[in-house]
Amino acid sequence: MTVVAAILTTGAFSQSNEQGTIQIGLGYLVTLGGGTLKSDPGTSVDVTGARGMYGLRAQYGLADNLSAGIFVRAEAATYVVSDLTNLSALTGTNLDITYSGTSFGLEGKYYLANSDNFNFYPAVSVGYTTADNEFGGFQLAPKYTISGINYSVGVGLNWYFVAEVFGLSFDLDYAGSSLSGTQPADAVNGPLVETKNTLTNGSINWGFGLTAHFGGK
Repeated sequence: MTVVAAILTTGAFSQSNEQGTIQIGLGYLVTLGGGTLKSDPGTSVDVTGARGMYGLRAQYGLADNLSAGIFVRAEAATYVVSDLTNLSALTGTNLDITYSGTSFGLEGKYYLANSDNFNFYPAVSVGYTTADNEFGGFQLAPKYTISGINYSVGVGLNWYFVAEVFGLSFDLDYAGSSLSGTQPADAVNGPLVETKNTLTNGSINWGFGLTAHFGGK
């Protein structure tokens, strides 16, 4: 019984996240899904497309089962109008909308499983995206800035298999954003009047990356 108790006690204190633990990650995210592109003046159309992101994330252990941190990512996306018969609903002739920029924000994790070389967690994040945007297709209008909130909720895991310090991370999230910007009037290559465009999207994120953790109590 003494041996069993010792093993259980050792396992209870052998955790990859503790108070004071610092996690650092470098990873990629891919999103496939749809959204809505609204043009004002004008109307809205459904769009489908993909987003790609890569960047850094860092977490600090607040307790054995809780951590909070930040993320910074480079982001690029292309969305195509789903129903080409609705192109006339937008101001101008637009076959797709493309943007590239940066997103950053806050992220929290709650650890349902937390051993020395593995943890599993639900996570939630909220942040801000700013990017250069342009309409594609036959339109040659200049780029303009769009920005707005981004958010995600999902699950993930860290697997530490090199000295129980370095390893891989995997994430599966529902993620979305709402980005808006004003397209200048351009009688030759763009809309005849100044137009506010809003891209709202929500879809599934698949993430993969490298991770490491240090310190702790």
